[in-house]
Amino acid sequence: MRRCKGLAAAKGVGLGKCVLYDAPPIKIADHQVSDLPQELERFKKALDKVENQLHKNCDRLYAMGYIQESKIFASQQTMLRDVVFEGAIQERITQHHENAEKAVDRVCRDLISRFEEIEDKYIRQRKLDIEDISQQILASLGMQPTTRHSYSEPYVVVTHGITPSQLLLFTPQLPSALIIAQDVEQSHTVLLAQALNIPTVINCDTRNINRHSLLLVNGTNGYVTIEPTESEMRQLAQRSQTSPTTEIVSDSAIKVEAAERVVFRARIGKYEELEEAVATNADGIGLLRTDFLYARHDQHIPPEEKQMALYRKIAQQFPNAPVTTTMLDIDSRYFRRMFSQNKQKDSTNTLGNMQLIFYNNQLHTTQFRALLRSAYDTNIRILFPFIATLTELEMALQHLERERHSLAQQHIPCATHIPVGIIVEVPSVVMVLRHILDAVDFVSIGTNDLTKYTLGIDRHRTEVMALSDYFHPAVLQLIERTIQICQRRHVEIGLCGDMAANILAAPLLIGMGLRDMSVAPNYIPTLREVTQQLDPQRCRTLALRCLRSAKAKEVRSHIARA
Repeated sequence: MRRCKGLAAAKGVGLGKCVLYDAPPIKIADHQVSDLPQELERFKKALDKVENQLHKNCDRLYAMGYIQESKIFASQQTMLRDVVFEGAIQERITQHHENAEKAVDRVCRDLISRFEEIEDKYIRQRKLDIEDISQQILASLGMQPTTRHSYSEPYVVVTHGITPSQLLLFTPQLPSALIIAQDVEQSHTVLLAQALNIPTVINCDTRNINRHSLLLVNGTNGYVTIEPTESEMRQLAQRSQTSPTTEIVSDSAIKVEAAERVVFRARIGKYEELEEAVATNADGIGLLRTDFLYARHDQHIPPEEKQMALYRKIAQQFPNAPVTTTMLDIDSRYFRRMFSQNKQKDSTNTLGNMQLIFYNNQLHTTQFRALLRSAYDTNIRILFPFIATLTELEMALQHLERERHSLAQQHIPCATHIPVGIIVEVPSVVMVLRHILDAVDFVSIGTNDLTKYTLGIDRHRTEVMALSDYFHPAVLQLIERTIQICQRRHVEIGLCGDMAANILAAPLLIGMGLRDMSVAPNYIPTLREVTQQLDPQRCRTLALRCLRSAKAKEVRSHIARA
């Protein structure tokens, strides 16, 4: 048995034969062009082809329930049609008479070099998104066919580097595991691998791995075993269940007291995740996204009876814990596609919950009625996303009350009171939170959009989305302020954004007083074990240091030294 060690990037254990993969090199033609209109048209057709493929990738992930991950390709679509990016390439063609391949290569290399000069490692990795776009355009210009990779037996992909688009070429059977030689932590490829439950190890020396070798990949502790014996496979598989990632979190020996137990609720983005949530003994559901229900009813609002049956079926899996259901909060691209009445473009690519109520009232009327009926004999509660003002919340609650009254008049059994909460996603709501708490039963912090709107960075634009960092002190101060206000008023406070699933963020969140987190079910066992070993006092000290920092880089440094 030989072993090599890398960085654990996506937890789990995968076994399979080695498949060495590196994208075939694309030859860059370099010549002067005389027929400029023809070359510009050729470039335009290449963009159309790439955009069509990105659209397919996006729709495919969305249909599978990977709503957040589908935005990886949505952001690439945005960059592809960015006027500055597209204009820079067209300028090289028209002003320098460069052929399209050379122009694309020049512009993309220039962007990549700018990212490589950035000191912050997290931001620097955004160059991978540009490389992905560049490779797709160049392949399209060269009319290279898209080759899908299909294997009948379990396999492990070993590569120097792989983009999200290339990872999706391994279908219909996804790899058992992924080994990447480069250090691509928090890259979109790793995020996609995490969502697809592909155990992944990065920053790994792969020189001793040969084609067709049997590999056992432990994405939880970063070890790769080459040609393991049956006994060693059993031992390593058992060891992975004990979550060695606890090594990341200091050497704290004092455990969180029972009274301060951290509650881990499941964040459900598709129905198939429900079984895993039950298996991991999740403390109920902290965020049940209903987007997937609407996505499966193209151009139609799912009937009230069907929605009610689904909500009840889910709630019955957690008879003694809350099931928190979000009102529809769907990306505007899909909203326009399903319920198109106005083709006006939304610059943020997002329509918040309240804008949707204004836009299509029937959407929420049906959902309110289904939820009220489902809550008659279950622990269902309602979570309003994207509330920005008290007025918006009052309007939503009035709408809810109208539907409750309507059901009562029709003598249809429904909940006389259903707990309601809001997701804190915009800074404005933090500023007036003490007023809003009079109208809600609980609050959940959505760090994804809170980061976006605090820092003024559009997460859908590839060239700047790396700057969207929830470790930024401004975001941390809003999170802590929200927690403190809620705790002073004895209102339940939780966190449902991606930050909750980051092991590195756990001691920081504990230090800020948070004891309720909603994460994807597969993260619950690891996070539960990690938090049980934390010393609350040390966590508080860490939080104070981070809150006094001026940059996200300083925060990460404090966490690394804790």
